[in-house]
Amino acid sequence: MCSAIGTDTGGSVRLPAAYCGVVGFKPTYGLLSRWGVVSYAHSLDTVGVFARDVASAETLFGKEGRLHC
Repeated sequence: MCSAIGTDTGGSVRLPAAYCGVVGFKPTYGLLSRWGVVSYAHSLDTVGVFARDVASAETLFGKEGRLHC
């Protein structure tokens, strides 16, 4: 499984994922901890997931909404 995390303030996970043909998933604000993230706009910053396909994103993120690393 190839995957990565990134921050999504204004589409910074979803748009590059769409351009590159991978999955970019932005969960609900606050669902993943922002600890260690340099804040750009802390009320909008969300940690998102990049993955090769939806199944990999689901494996990484999990159905119960927790990041499985």
